[in-house]
Amino acid sequence: MDAKKARRNAKSSLTRHSNNLYSMIENNRPVEEITEALELIEIDYKTVVEKHKALVEKVDDEEFAKEEKWIEDCSEKTLILKFRAKDYILKSKQEQVTQDTYSNSQDVEITEETEQTVQELTPQPAVQQIDNNEESPTSNKEVKSCAFKVEKPKLPKFSGDVRDYVIFRADFKHVESQYSERDAITILRASLQGKQLELIKGIGCDYKAAWVYLDSIYGDPRFIADSITQDISKFKALQDGEDARFCELVHLVNRSYNTLKEVGRPNNMNNNHMLALIEQKMSSDDARFGHEISKERKRKPHWKT
Repeated sequence: MDAKKARRNAKSSLTRHSNNLYSMIENNRPVEEITEALELIEIDYKTVVEKHKALVEKVDDEEFAKEEKWIEDCSEKTLILKFRAKDYILKSKQEQVTQDTYSNSQDVEITEETEQTVQELTPQPAVQQIDNNEESPTSNKEVKSCAFKVEKPKLPKFSGDVRDYVIFRADFKHVESQYSERDAITILRASLQGKQLELIKGIGCDYKAAWVYLDSIYGDPRFIADSITQDISKFKALQDGEDARFCELVHLVNRSYNTLKEVGRPNNMNNNHMLALIEQKMSSDDARFGHEISKERKRKPHWKT
């Protein structure tokens, strides 16, 4: 009980500092204050993890599962707050750079005007005013260009469709270097839904083991090829005049080929069985037109240069 009480006290401190940080962000406090508050969050979270480890060493297996769920929820909430705070800091710094750029451009205009006045001894207000008016739009364009921001890409999601797994895995691996393994496993759990999330809960915080497990279930090229064959088999055969559904069939075939290409099996779309299956889904007019094009290509002479 002492270990649980110690963890509870550490969590209370983390909750208080988290609420303070949320309030600071909502009220647009200076970056320095946000940074200091974020440092307190880091210290509190580290303390919570230490107290949690001390606690789970003394509980049975059933209680261990509940405590692991508790720390997972705590980690996810803390990680979301850290992301929000870091985004706030980055945005504030970008806005400060924009303001500094604008101020520097104004200083340059004033300095150039002063130098020209001294050199010519006799000021020429009309000409100078025209020059300033011509330069201002350019300066404003430069400031607007600096202020342009691109929205950060969202983290990939995976709902269990084996056809999407390869792309999901590639997208996730592309951004994983930005995080520690402990943070990465938390983000990975947040990116999974339903059954997929339940499958890796028993792995705990082992990030590499989670990927090995997911690869064994969703990353086998044979499973992906079977799913694609089923997709085309289930597609209802086209009737003459169904132009919209013909476009759907073309999209399905292209998507299937690209998916198989990602897993190194593009030839699964080029074999006789798959080609015959696709032809069965075409209308009589489309199939006849396809045969005519094929014959025309065979008759066309190939000139050698």
